[in-house]
Amino acid sequence: MTEIDGRSSAEEIAAVLGKHVDVYFDTVASSAPQFTAGNFRGLAVTAAERIGEFPDVPTLMESGYDIEFSGLRGIFAPLGVPKERLKIIEGIFKKTMEDEGIQKLFQKLKLKYAPLPAEEFKKTITRYVEQLRPIAEGIKAGK
Repeated sequence: MTEIDGRSSAEEIAAVLGKHVDVYFDTVASSAPQFTAGNFRGLAVTAAERIGEFPDVPTLMESGYDIEFSGLRGIFAPLGVPKERLKIIEGIFKKTMEDEGIQKLFQKLKLKYAPLPAEEFKKTITRYVEQLRPIAEGIKAGK
């Protein structure tokens, strides 16, 4: 398999539809229109559980790969910000994300809102890096 860098979702989708590449990796939101139109076949999702819109697409874990991760979005602050201030920011962000308009937008974009406190977010990122490191090293080595 050859890795192709630096493409947008639109370019990747065009490359698959034009049969210039065999597979690509992207978000469910980007792939959903082609999947539901019957132009793409879902091979696996990276989430811990199957995705509601695509119940027939297995997870990577179900497919025999010990990998689980979801696209993360987060708020980052410089080192040294007092914990009290971070708690305030975290509370404001949580309240904003619970807004009905934001929730509708997330549904439209097929994004799942699963808030994590700062320490849990840090642990999750660390776990993802450890899971993906061997894959990235294999790609660099041409395996």
